[in-house]
Amino acid sequence: MLLATALLVIGYVVVKLRLVVIPLIVAVFLAALLMPLVDMLERRSPLPRTAATLVVIVAALATLAGIIAWLVPNFVGQLDTLRSSVEQGIRDIETWVDDRFGLSLGEAADRVAGGVGGDTVGDRVVSGAIFVGEILAGLLLAIVLCFFVLRDGPRFARAAVRWFPAERRDIAAAVGRRSWDVIGRYLRGVMITGVVDAVVIGLGLFIIGVPLVFSLMVLTFFGAFFPLVGAFVAGSVAVLVALVANGFTDALFTLALVIAVQQLEGDVVAPIVIGRALSLHPVVIVLALTAGAIVAGIVGAAFAVPLAAVVRAAVDEIRGQTEARTSAPERDVATVAPG
Repeated sequence: MLLATALLVIGYVVVKLRLVVIPLIVAVFLAALLMPLVDMLERRSPLPRTAATLVVIVAALATLAGIIAWLVPNFVGQLDTLRSSVEQGIRDIETWVDDRFGLSLGEAADRVAGGVGGDTVGDRVVSGAIFVGEILAGLLLAIVLCFFVLRDGPRFARAAVRWFPAERRDIAAAVGRRSWDVIGRYLRGVMITGVVDAVVIGLGLFIIGVPLVFSLMVLTFFGAFFPLVGAFVAGSVAVLVALVANGFTDALFTLALVIAVQQLEGDVVAPIVIGRALSLHPVVIVLALTAGAIVAGIVGAAFAVPLAAVVRAAVDEIRGQTEARTSAPERDVATVAPG
């Protein structure tokens, strides 16, 4: 009951303070990716920690801006065609289901949409403006927090450990190191996995002759940040595009390609770049994605799974440290015992 109450309180605080909590989580995750670069630059150059942090952040922002400047025009240029292809593919499936089974999926969807209702245009404009303002403010806050985490992270960690009782500080420090390692390893692994999936999918779609290869590669890359769900959505879009553009046969080839890529990711790529120790049960992944989406939308869903991996790693570390401490006296007694 105490644990459930604590979780409810934490969830309430996160929802109410999401404009602060979410940028903080983003800053910590970005810092976990960039910290090795800051440490290396500080060791191999005469720059102090503050200057090394500034150089790394500016370089990261410049790289991100360049990628966005190259990515967005190409992706947006194909977005209308991609949306039309997906809509047409859904209509084709609805027609096939209606003809074969007499079920009208389109009417059911229209009834659900009509029952939900909608806001006025003015309300949507105001809501959109507020949302954009929150996003920009959150990004700015995340960049500032990331700078301080990169510059003062070790000092923050030592200060945090001192809050624990003396007999628990070793465990707290070990949990912190393990959690930090998990965040960096998970994010780097997901990025590498997304690149591999996108490249393999792109080559396969190009060979099959499916259009909109670039947009489908982009969807596949970002889908890697949403385990299970992202792969399903990106693969479904690719199959629908192939169905509309090239017909049923190429759609089957595309489906086989998507399944093969997912098997390659699950059995080869992910265990190598992420590690089997960080793998989570599908039920945990689905629950984490759902909870993250409820709390913070798509951003919360993106960070929910690595947070779940951190919690699991922390629990494993605490359990291992506790078992080691409880078994140490037994080993000592066995060592000094006669015979």
